[in-house]
Amino acid sequence: MQAVILVAGKAERLKHISEDTPQCLVKINNTQLLIHNLSILSKYDIKRFVLVVGHHAKVVREAVGDSFSNIPVEYIENALFDKTNNICSLWLTRHLLDQDTLLMEGDVFFTQKVIDELLKQSQVNGAAVSPWKLLLRGTLAEVNDNRDVLRIVPKKDQDPGMSMHQMFQTVNIYFLKEKFLIKELIPALDEHIKTRGYEDGYDVVLAHYLSQNPFTFKAAMVDSAQWVEVDDFDDLNRANAMFS
Repeated sequence: MQAVILVAGKAERLKHISEDTPQCLVKINNTQLLIHNLSILSKYDIKRFVLVVGHHAKVVREAVGDSFSNIPVEYIENALFDKTNNICSLWLTRHLLDQDTLLMEGDVFFTQKVIDELLKQSQVNGAAVSPWKLLLRGTLAEVNDNRDVLRIVPKKDQDPGMSMHQMFQTVNIYFLKEKFLIKELIPALDEHIKTRGYEDGYDVVLAHYLSQNPFTFKAAMVDSAQWVEVDDFDDLNRANAMFS
């Protein structure tokens, strides 16, 4: 198993910090976000970390190094980080998607419980989700009583009047099986980029796949107190208060 972490983006809403520091290295109670996450992930049977870097790539490399807790780190540089969505960063890793993979965004600060829950069902693809709250934003997942993910709804496809019944907030952390990556996701990424370029997030590709293949992902339910997506200063303040 490996962990692929997308840390290329530039945090426009954390501008005063991110001018000098990449978003993934902002500090939550004096601990850099990425270092905290790597420390948690290194407790599992991770064979390789793959970091897709872009904004302040050199700073990330210097902070993490060539290995972390004796686990090798491989870097991929997204030179188009300021012109593309995260689908580009994920697509750049396609030659390394050769094993079961934890895929995550680099701006999510999480506890060990999130990974524990996700890996409880490691025989299938999984998505970490939390009960939807008005404060949360981003991609949604519809989940039935058996914890099957029926569909994923990217933010751009969310109608203000849509029903929130059985809707959960995605944590932007997924467990993806090797067979799914090779047989389904990589070809789907190739086709999407060929026809639509890099403007969408990879959640659009997952949403399309689930629309044709429901019941192929299981939801790992985690409390919203176990994670924070740090996009702006309100998020940063909330993270510092939650994990003090």
